[in-house]
Amino acid sequence: MVSSFTFQAPGLYARHGFVETGRTEGLPIEGAAGVHLTKQLRGSARQRRRGYRALGEPHAQPQTGPPRGPATRGKGDYESLEALHGPDVLTCSDATAAAAHGAWSRRRGRSRESPTMTTTKQLKSRVRARMARTGERYAVARAHVVGSVDAGPVVDLGWALRGGVDPDTAALTNVLAHRGVTGPDGPLTEPLLFLVGGGLGAGYILWEFAHDDGRVVTLGFTHSWQYFDRRLATTVDRLGLDVAWARTGGAAGAAEALSSTLAAGDPAIVWPDRYHLGYWNLPPFLDGQGGHPVVAYAAAGGRVHVDDRTLAPLTVPATDLDRARARVGSYRNTMLVVRTTDAAVPADRLRAAVRAGLEAGEDHLGGTSTSFALPAWRKWSRLLVDPRAAKGWPTVFADRRGLLRALASVWEGVESAGMAGGHLRGLFADGLEQAAVLLDEPGLAAEAPRWREIADRWHALAETALPDDVPAIARLRTLTATVTGAVAEGDAGSAERAAAAEELWRLRAEHADAPPLDEERLAAVLAGMSGHLAAIHDAEAAAVTDLGAVLNR
Repeated sequence: MVSSFTFQAPGLYARHGFVETGRTEGLPIEGAAGVHLTKQLRGSARQRRRGYRALGEPHAQPQTGPPRGPATRGKGDYESLEALHGPDVLTCSDATAAAAHGAWSRRRGRSRESPTMTTTKQLKSRVRARMARTGERYAVARAHVVGSVDAGPVVDLGWALRGGVDPDTAALTNVLAHRGVTGPDGPLTEPLLFLVGGGLGAGYILWEFAHDDGRVVTLGFTHSWQYFDRRLATTVDRLGLDVAWARTGGAAGAAEALSSTLAAGDPAIVWPDRYHLGYWNLPPFLDGQGGHPVVAYAAAGGRVHVDDRTLAPLTVPATDLDRARARVGSYRNTMLVVRTTDAAVPADRLRAAVRAGLEAGEDHLGGTSTSFALPAWRKWSRLLVDPRAAKGWPTVFADRRGLLRALASVWEGVESAGMAGGHLRGLFADGLEQAAVLLDEPGLAAEAPRWREIADRWHALAETALPDDVPAIARLRTLTATVTGAVAEGDAGSAERAAAAEELWRLRAEHADAPPLDEERLAAVLAGMSGHLAAIHDAEAAAVTDLGAVLNR
């Protein structure tokens, strides 16, 4: 007798003659089930003692531990690990091997638990550590740690949790997949839709607030990043989709509109304030600081099921979501519902949409604004080390107060291990490769490696901003990764992310008046960041020029 989960290996056991004898619903998470199977073993006594080994099943080797499937390396920034949804489970190959080894061990009178199995706690720790070290998002980091199996996404109340990278594009991608809206030859992928919306952007602003002496770094990495709804509005328009926008002013009316939409079985893209959502466990001083779009796809028991690029069910009290949607005045109670269902975007329309997005992105990045185009990187590079400029970091942070927050904002904003998707240069590269096929333009694919090299430059900048050879900073990075990783794990990660967030914000408060860096190291950090940004500006400017040439512009 063996046990598996619905998203793991029951099919594999069935192919080897096992018969399902029962299920335990809701295990290990809502929407999944434990599957119990049996098989009468035949053959010699020696074969029966060997159990699965005699039947050609995977088996554990004492020196190497249980066998694993080949690790799938995340392609760029967008590859979703749809097989790695459960926060507390192993991959299919791990589970199969563990079952086989466990059966073999029991027949030999050994411990019921294989000493070579990776425990859930150890697995999480390794994933978090990789996220903190590499800046990778949860799904990619987990893929490198445990490998992947194409078992399909977790399905919660009819909604498939597919994950994603960019909040805006991932939300629309997942809604379209749910509604049965495809391209002419298959699904509309996140990288391709990212291009349709205009792709990349550039932006840097250092805000100073007199009321609390706050200094806040804001970075933009997408087209029209300063407008909350423009990319999605442009994307659905270019694709010719039938959508409905709602911007109800009153809280009661907005709550009723969302409730009735969900009751009708329609998912809605909404814009809540992160603080009031609750699951990010942010401190009160971030109340009203905004957030990114998420998908509300179902309501049950006074809670709303939301998809924030998560891989397992995540729920929020309905009253909290209502409050979060009403908090930020510029997009209070905004809701986007896609009405189009079971349709394919015509090939000519999709090609025109992708080309229009690429051209818009080239225009945006090639602009002259020092806040909203590529010159922003050059300006930022200069201001990091200029002691004479009023907005120079040596001037703004002369007292060192708030400097750690600024440096942490750079790491969190640049890396996909942060809350909002990161610099997205890898996602753009993936989109170029897909657009090359769609548009029959090989030159686009030839540009993709350049953007992946630029992505590496951004990672180097983030590493410089928060050097992990400083113990307090290394801990800050680990705690940040723990929170974002636990959000991806849905409600099952609630306790872990709450504990990590409490320690994280306590640690940041301890160093609010000065980062844990001496003067010499701090000067080296700012100078290093300046150098990286200057190189990034030059690399991106050259890449944008060459992209324009490929597009014959």
